[in-house]
Amino acid sequence: MYKWLDHGYLSTTYHASVKGFLNVAFSNEATVDGDYIRCPCFKCKNMYYKTRGDLELHLLQNGFTPNYTTWWVHGERNTIFHHEEESSNPMEDDDDDDDDVNGCTQMLMDVMEERPNPTAKGFYDMLEDADEPLWDGCENYSNLQAATELLHWKSEYNIYEAAYDHILPKIKRMLPKDSDLTKCRVCDHDRYKSGRLPYLVMRYLPIAPRLQRLYLTKKTAKQMTWHYEHQTESGLMVHPSDGEAWKHFDLMHQEFSSEPRNVRLGLCTDGFSPNNSNTTPYSCWHVFLSIYNLPPWMCLKEPYVQLSIVIPGKKSPCQNIDVFLRPLIDELKMLYTDGVVTYDASTKCNFIMKAILLWTVSDFPAYAMLSGWSTHGKLACSYCMGVEKQDFWQIRLRDLAPPPILTGDQIWEQVRHFPTVYEGKPFRAKNAKLPGFGITHNWVKRSIFWELPYWRKWLIRHNRDPMHIETNVFENLFNTVMDTPKSKDNMNARKDIEMYCNRVQWHTWKKGNKDMKKRASFALSKEQVAKIYQWLIKLKFPDGYASNLGGGGGRCVNVDDNSFYKFKSHECHVFLQRLLPISLRGMVPNSTWDAITELCTFFRVICSRVLRVDDLQRLQTTIVETICKLEKIFPPGFFDSMEHLVIHLV
Repeated sequence: MYKWLDHGYLSTTYHASVKGFLNVAFSNEATVDGDYIRCPCFKCKNMYYKTRGDLELHLLQNGFTPNYTTWWVHGERNTIFHHEEESSNPMEDDDDDDDDVNGCTQMLMDVMEERPNPTAKGFYDMLEDADEPLWDGCENYSNLQAATELLHWKSEYNIYEAAYDHILPKIKRMLPKDSDLTKCRVCDHDRYKSGRLPYLVMRYLPIAPRLQRLYLTKKTAKQMTWHYEHQTESGLMVHPSDGEAWKHFDLMHQEFSSEPRNVRLGLCTDGFSPNNSNTTPYSCWHVFLSIYNLPPWMCLKEPYVQLSIVIPGKKSPCQNIDVFLRPLIDELKMLYTDGVVTYDASTKCNFIMKAILLWTVSDFPAYAMLSGWSTHGKLACSYCMGVEKQDFWQIRLRDLAPPPILTGDQIWEQVRHFPTVYEGKPFRAKNAKLPGFGITHNWVKRSIFWELPYWRKWLIRHNRDPMHIETNVFENLFNTVMDTPKSKDNMNARKDIEMYCNRVQWHTWKKGNKDMKKRASFALSKEQVAKIYQWLIKLKFPDGYASNLGGGGGRCVNVDDNSFYKFKSHECHVFLQRLLPISLRGMVPNSTWDAITELCTFFRVICSRVLRVDDLQRLQTTIVETICKLEKIFPPGFFDSMEHLVIHLV
């Protein structure tokens, strides 16, 4: 029956056999999904579902799949062929598959047990139509050729200016003739101002299709439930799912948490200058989403961090970032209330996938943009939130309790009447401040995140980046101890001591018309700084650990004048936690060394891969004592918002 053609013509015997096959296949209820069954033609190879009419047409045009003599896909079971049992180890790859089947085909065969939903089917169709022309009538490029050539260009030129010159002729040949790219295809608005200057256009990449795609491969789909299946020893934290905020949400929203495949996201944003130059300032902002369903060794890897929004410069969006977040918030609300039908390759069935935003993670300036709480002035700390602060005068004791922790509902009552930047006028620094600003609060707007129906129920809404705080604390401490030009122990700080403190030994005096000050006990001499410099030159680190610090001084030490260049975040991280206590041992008074070592140990503990709840509870008390010790050592000018935020990290 498999002889398809007879002397170049369709065999009548084959045609009759096809009808017999269709009668047998559609009579077996186990293989029929509605009006569809798998198509065994030469092209479909039992990977795609077709109706009876389409399937008959395919078999008459293309013939049967070679060697498909036992119809095991369509109900015939007298065969020794069996699928391999799935590995009990969720981290084990499926490496036993037939070497004759390529990766894409094998992925399709793995998941095709239930007919996929339209979204998943669209993904699999993309694998099939790789040879389709780029556009109707295109004779030069297929979809696969265009994608391959663009990726080759990206790799070869590393996106320099020459790359654009190289790709323009290729793009021109891909496009239809007489194509007009000067107007928006959606709203027909001009793309350019006069002189071909483009308008500011935000790039938004929807997240739902990419979240659905994570469930289209069996291995990744299994890992998406790791947060639910993993077991952590009591008292330890290795993942956000071990934290109190995660468990609190599960208790408050049991309908959402009952489905472990629902996605939990974290939002991060920051600005950077692509020009890498201060002469042409340009601030481009990106909004990323991390997926906390995945285990720690996957959730922050590049393939699983989703780029959602690109906000072009030249200037920072500041408080107007809410305008750019509008499509993302709308999609997040849809994903929480309605969800999307998603095909799970690990269970071979469809489910309604929902998603929530757990919190945001940002540095201190970006925190102000996302939360709406200004980080300038006396009320810069959003944790203390308007708690009255008294000036520190000499010989005056202060005995204040910690500020109360406000719930989400209490904060909502504060901001619910404040305007948003997308409903009224855009935010401007010169705009009139809200009533009570700088006195009882520091709110400048109502953040767009309050539109999320679950935002008020979170224990944590906005997180500070510990690396940003650690970097700023280290730079203040390092420059002050090393007595660099950026030291916080400057002449103005000494004059503050005369006004606020009774440390007579640090008062300034006049020598002619010049103010003079004595070197503090915590500041190193030039000879001591030179010793640390020589020590760093000889210091060796494991490959890739901190190459900018050791091995000939790296790129952080100026060989000419024994000074230090600006450290990057990773160098600050390593120096503060590993090197600073060692380098200062025996060079500063014991009380100073003890306080600095306690601060270094604090950051080392909270940056560990495994956190112990007992350690964190103990650090909540000891870090306050450590800051008090530092206040006895360093001048008041040393302490700014960064040193204050340290006590709020645990």
